[in-house]
Amino acid sequence: LFLFLSLAMVRKGATKAKVSQQKSPAEFFAENKTIAGFDTPAKSLYTSVRELIENSLDAAERIGVLPEIQVTIEEISLERFQKMYGVEATERVDMGLYKDLETAKERNKREKQEEKEKRQREK
Repeated sequence: LFLFLSLAMVRKGATKAKVSQQKSPAEFFAENKTIAGFDTPAKSLYTSVRELIENSLDAAERIGVLPEIQVTIEEISLERFQKMYGVEATERVDMGLYKDLETAKERNKREKQEEKEKRQREK
């Protein structure tokens, strides 16, 4: 499933040209979190719960059953969450194996590269 976005772009000294870009829904909504309702943690929770309830109502309607929906929201610690799902909280032995944290210098380099690529795409 892909979203097809049609964009009109003005090029230097040229007329408007239509350009189609193909993006997956995940890419589109990652770039447009506001549209998806995930721009803040509170909105993310609200959107997720609303979607679950709407999907439940739709499924019940589809099979002709009156729905019985119960929602309970409880804040839990990371340790409790991991225990509930059988995930062991272990320390990382070799931090070099995990590249999920970037330094300020790496972030600045990445942002400059992304900006450069964005300007090239806009040309």
